[in-house]
Amino acid sequence: MGAAVELWEAEGLWWWTFKDEDLEIPSNHPYNSRREAMDAARVAYPEVPLHGPRTPDVADRGRVSFAACMLMCVAIWRHYRPGR
Repeated sequence: MGAAVELWEAEGLWWWTFKDEDLEIPSNHPYNSRREAMDAARVAYPEVPLHGPRTPDVADRGRVSFAACMLMCVAIWRHYRPGR
């Protein structure tokens, strides 16, 4: 395996580590977003490939299914309906 930069998220902050066989050099600064961590890693190691968790597809990002919305509406209606 060749050199690589690994990205990961911990407690809402992003970090990167340079890895090459027995050598590991972690970043000393947390980043607020995956994009910031990727940009910093590319500046530090421009020719090294980046590896890390895949970002979710745009269609999956924070969307709630129609069924979940309907169940929530029914639960709220049942709780607040008049004459309960």
